[in-house]
Amino acid sequence: MSAEEYSIKRPEHIVIGDPWYFETETGERLKKLVVDYRPEERFSARLNIEEMEEGGMKMTNVYICFAPEKDIELYMANCRYETQKLDSKPIYVDTAKYKVSVNDSRMQNFYTACDGTWGAETTIYHEDQKGRKNVDAVMISLFMPYDMSFELTKQQMSVLFEEMELMPERRSRTSEIKKPDKKTPKR
Repeated sequence: MSAEEYSIKRPEHIVIGDPWYFETETGERLKKLVVDYRPEERFSARLNIEEMEEGGMKMTNVYICFAPEKDIELYMANCRYETQKLDSKPIYVDTAKYKVSVNDSRMQNFYTACDGTWGAETTIYHEDQKGRKNVDAVMISLFMPYDMSFELTKQQMSVLFEEMELMPERRSRTSEIKKPDKKTPKR
């Protein structure tokens, strides 16, 4: 598995979804089908690109995180505090493509070759004493089309996101998933 983590300039606006939805849906229905997010000014932004191999097939995924700088590493590690809750919304595709638009000026269509779920938007939050929702972070995951290599994904993301800089401690780390020894007892 290969993975690289980048700092990116926090975009003002990010929109992701099947282009057909923007032409045919409105209101609440459209909100359920697409990502239309304006990150809070207090949030920093990170982007992680991972390539995995499963069944002899390579897959590339992109993870974008918006959170306060002091907590962003926690969320990039796919962790959260016990008191936090999650709201997750799938990114659906019905016309075998999805569009990513950043700041309403940088756009790219990705052709998936099939319909289905091609990512998710996850909001991590806590509730205050009055039950009001306070957003702590927003994570967006994108499953890239099967023909998109790690390098091509990196190139496309650098076009979409400004000031994309490889995090020094994360430079091209490659790791293998270690399978547990069959003699090791389960805990």
